[in-house]
Amino acid sequence: MPYFNVEKIPAAAISSLIADATVLIIDTTGSDNILFSLKRLYSHGKYKTYYTRAGVNRLNKAIEAAHISNIKTIVIYSNKVVNKSIYIPSDHFTSSIITPCSNYGNNGNFLEEILENNNLKDLSLIGYQKYRFNPNTLNKIREKQFEHIRLGELRDDFSLSEPYLRNKEHIYLDLRSIRSSDYTENSINSPNGLYAEEACQLARYIGMSLNYKGLYIFGDNDSSVFGSVTCELISELIWHTTEGLYANIKEEPTNTYMDDVYIRKIVSLGEDLDNIIFIKSSITGRWWMEIPTIKTSDSVLIPCSYNDYKSAISGEIPLRWLFFFQKFNPS
Repeated sequence: MPYFNVEKIPAAAISSLIADATVLIIDTTGSDNILFSLKRLYSHGKYKTYYTRAGVNRLNKAIEAAHISNIKTIVIYSNKVVNKSIYIPSDHFTSSIITPCSNYGNNGNFLEEILENNNLKDLSLIGYQKYRFNPNTLNKIREKQFEHIRLGELRDDFSLSEPYLRNKEHIYLDLRSIRSSDYTENSINSPNGLYAEEACQLARYIGMSLNYKGLYIFGDNDSSVFGSVTCELISELIWHTTEGLYANIKEEPTNTYMDDVYIRKIVSLGEDLDNIIFIKSSITGRWWMEIPTIKTSDSVLIPCSYNDYKSAISGEIPLRWLFFFQKFNPS
């Protein structure tokens, strides 16, 4: 079995890469230690990954060059990268942020900056810890009708995080989301947080996002020591993301010519309530549900989980359905 298929290239060569490259890794840590760690892992898919180092001043140009060529990116930020250097797209975008808290230390008010960005079309906040989150910031997320799910809610069923990532383009992963016993450089020193295995599961979900463009890994990252826990953890997060990208299957459940693949399930909630229509892919097991829009008499298809379907067949309106119904049908 071959080791991880990764090739180092100069940043100036990004624009010459072919678009079918699985992903480009852009490393700002100033060393190749993550590259060396990756080369010790085994690939289980036939994909090609490129690796380059970029200085802080040229980082955003390197990311934009990759995206112009339709090449997906994984960006590793060092501690030296401050808030203004964290990549935020210059055109309309959707995003997920995986973080335990609203205070970003060296990265300033990064979350606030994204929330105030006029190009942000949709956002989901994943795995936050309520006692570490500014209520004002959380209220702002609610006012904008963006999704959010606490770490405690994920503990019951971690697969609930997948719909929050499925349609997102740019995903920001704060390493401080991982509990300090699994990530010893975590400045929060919290006993609570994601397990390393859960972070890797999230990385696979990220790779399987239907609209994935970039993953941005930051937060107390000092990977200068080859073989350190941090260096190995980031390498494993990258491995899971690339495996997810390779295994990803693009799906369009509105395709009426593939009724044998997309199974429609209609759940009746009683005489006074509308039916809820669910769609399941027989290939990947992904679920969607239709949200009616009153003004247009049409419907919007949103990602959901099997749990939402189970809630409906038990006679309960899924909370996710209610959230989006209220979002698309404001009073």
